[in-house]
Amino acid sequence: RCLRSYYCSRQCQNVSWHIVHKHVCYKPSRFWWSVVLYSLAFVYFVPGVLSHPLVYDLGFGFLWLSFLISGIIGGGVATLMKRRFGHDIRGRGLEFLVVLTTLWLANIYWGVLWAYFSEPNECRGVFNYDMKYLFSENKSPAHPEEVSNNLGIVTRVFRTFVLEPATDSLMQIDSLLLKTGPVLTRWICHSEETSDSGILEESPKCTRIAQKANPDFMIGENGQNCVSDIHTVSFFMILAFLMHFMSVIWKRADRQRRAAAAAARHHPRPHQD
Repeated sequence: RCLRSYYCSRQCQNVSWHIVHKHVCYKPSRFWWSVVLYSLAFVYFVPGVLSHPLVYDLGFGFLWLSFLISGIIGGGVATLMKRRFGHDIRGRGLEFLVVLTTLWLANIYWGVLWAYFSEPNECRGVFNYDMKYLFSENKSPAHPEEVSNNLGIVTRVFRTFVLEPATDSLMQIDSLLLKTGPVLTRWICHSEETSDSGILEESPKCTRIAQKANPDFMIGENGQNCVSDIHTVSFFMILAFLMHFMSVIWKRADRQRRAAAAAARHHPRPHQD
């Protein structure tokens, strides 16, 4: 209706319309007034966004990522059911499940995000399991590296390719902010941090998120729940990738079959005496 959104398929358009787009499909002026109104309401009801804006921005980013993952999985399951079993499960029921899965995944991502910023108790511990070596009451490894090597391949990959690059990027941005001059640093930076003894000390970092970023949060307190949540979100991301890959293969096979059928219809049959 607004001619500003494009979709890869009618199914994705249908899901997006009922969940998101029909609430923002306005004329540009009405859309931006809605953005202002909803933003003010959000700041009023969620005051923490002013003190941790980047964390909340990342949280909203994970909300959209959760919707993308849930939509791909839901669409893949619907396609599988229709192609293999002849049952069309698309409709409001599937949309409702996609919304629930989106909120559930976003909640897990939110806990992992806060755990990364030194709030490990926020991890939900979904599908938790026992890790006797890491969390035994009688034995604890002497070095953190020894612990990180026993977290499992999924957690090690997540730490190496997601958490460590994110930490390096935060530190680079933080170092650039420290070089902007006293006028900006006095306004942006939080130069004091509380030590273990309760004394305020000078911090070598500028922003609070750089001071609190901890890529090893799954090793300490509540680490078992954090490892479980990392495994959960990684599983859903892999499942969404496989569903998308399966959908691409099926669409390519359908195009080839239709092209072959069209060529057969237009190809003249040989004359038979």
